[in-house]
Amino acid sequence: MTPPLLELAELRKLFPLPHGRRLHAVDGVSLALAAGQSLGVIGESGSGKSTLARLAARLIEPTAGNIRYDGREIGTLPARTFGRDPARRAIQFVFQNAGEALNPSFSARRNIAIGLGHIGIERAGKAVAAVSTEVGLPAQLLNKRPHQLSGGQQARVGIARALITQPRLLILDEPTASLDVSVQATVLKLIDGLRRTRGFTVLFVSHDLDVVRLMCDAVAVLYLGRLAETGPVETVLRRPRHPYTRALAAAAPAQGRPKALPGEPLSPIDPPAACLFHNRCPFAIERCRTERPALRTIAANQSVACHRAEEIGEGDQ
Repeated sequence: MTPPLLELAELRKLFPLPHGRRLHAVDGVSLALAAGQSLGVIGESGSGKSTLARLAARLIEPTAGNIRYDGREIGTLPARTFGRDPARRAIQFVFQNAGEALNPSFSARRNIAIGLGHIGIERAGKAVAAVSTEVGLPAQLLNKRPHQLSGGQQARVGIARALITQPRLLILDEPTASLDVSVQATVLKLIDGLRRTRGFTVLFVSHDLDVVRLMCDAVAVLYLGRLAETGPVETVLRRPRHPYTRALAAAAPAQGRPKALPGEPLSPIDPPAACLFHNRCPFAIERCRTERPALRTIAANQSVACHRAEEIGEGDQ
């Protein structure tokens, strides 16, 4: 069988704190993306979405677990070694705020070309011109610096910079979060069109369930660094089996006025061996307070980390 293009296995990122404590930002996440697939990662702020994206792109080092690209382990490669590895060019990242991610002293042209290294001015110039046209960035803007561009233009520069290396995997961390609503739809449509034209694989981090439904084939729901639910996007968002996914769906603007989820999350610092959502969950029982549920497949490629997933799926929707 063809291996997944990207596979994360029991991936962990723990940040050390004083007195021997540790913040569990990503805690035992396992995911697989097939070539050409688009996977959305959703969850509240602080759920670990951005940390997971940065781990997958090897922008930060994992504490434990495996990161396999095209069947080959890359998670254990030293950062300096990975910087010279072919997978570095094949895995590209689009940041949440392009204006902050771009070098302010470089022109748009130089920011786009930076990923090419030293290939010669003529070759770099042709590549920049081609990808700029592809993302709808006019040639007259290429000599401007980031602060001279609008938010939408900065976003296009960030996308062009990621695409110029011809990546097979594009990781996007809420790429339109800093843009005006009027610009967001245009940029999202551009990304979706490029994915369909180029055929690259996408890991798409977002807090917007409607955007994930439009942009992605599958979805992974994170809560306090752990997977709550995964599966086909329509299955998970139309019939969620985890109480947390249900709460996210109920709070979405498409359902009316957004509602805050009840209660406060548990601390991610050395969390207990329990369901981490139990203190906010209307379905919680004593088992939820004393036993952490494992992620298990229950139906149609849908996996849920909930002791009562079957009951919830058949009950009130």
